[in-house]
Amino acid sequence: MKKTAFLLVALVVLISGCGPSIEEVGEQTKLSMQEKLNSDENLKKYDLKVRGVTAIHESGNKYKGMADVEAEGESHQVTIDIIADSKNIYWEAKPMAFAFVLRLKPKALEPAPIASSQDRRVIWSVQVASLSSEPKALQMMDSLRRAGYVVYQTQADNINRIFVGPISGREEADRIRHKLDRDHQLKGFVVRYLSQPIIVTQ
Repeated sequence: MKKTAFLLVALVVLISGCGPSIEEVGEQTKLSMQEKLNSDENLKKYDLKVRGVTAIHESGNKYKGMADVEAEGESHQVTIDIIADSKNIYWEAKPMAFAFVLRLKPKALEPAPIASSQDRRVIWSVQVASLSSEPKALQMMDSLRRAGYVVYQTQADNINRIFVGPISGREEADRIRHKLDRDHQLKGFVVRYLSQPIIVTQ
């Protein structure tokens, strides 16, 4: 029987003066993996859901990641290699990491609509905090709103992540990051805004 190998790699671009925390490495890798699984020609037909990525620091900028990937209601553990620094997070899944999909029945895919030039634009956000306390997260969001920023929050594994955005251009996002650092002493970093299940606060 012919074996099929699925090699997945991706690069997440960050703009920051300091490296991301281990929680942020896991969260950004999770979002990037989901985006990759949704777009990969070989894997998107299986409707895979990334429920979480646990990153374990090995040495220097190297991490070992364990992704919890759900398929047809069953959880599968996928081991990935991660390299993270102050500007990029690069992750790679080995060729046979997704071999379990060969036992699955592909889902029928609807024809994708033709994307407009506006749809293809990359949108950005500035992540300013990761807090375990929801009251403190809400207090920070309220303070940023009063300062004139549009903010939103994501919650995963009891961590509240606060973002300013979405922002239409990367240069503008970088300018806002510097302004947040200067005016509010918030050392954030720029990430891609992804259409995940996110609560947006106006």
